[in-house]
Amino acid sequence: MTTDRERSIMWHGMFLFLLGLLTGLAQMHFTNPRMGLAAHVEGVMNGTFLIAIGAIWHRIRLPTGLSAGLYWSALYGA
Repeated sequence: MTTDRERSIMWHGMFLFLLGLLTGLAQMHFTNPRMGLAAHVEGVMNGTFLIAIGAIWHRIRLPTGLSAGLYWSALYGA
């Protein structure tokens, strides 16, 4: 179960990172380029955060309920 969550959170992080990079490419085509910059930075930073959480997920020792809460909170927060 831990490995599945670890892979899942890392996959979501990589996907968010990729979306952030793509948003950075299209930044100048937004009506408000600053909005595009904010979306780009958010995607890159939170994607990296999720990848880091996934990398240390096997070291986190929590009961099942708290582990599930942490998993969903990290995904929702990012």
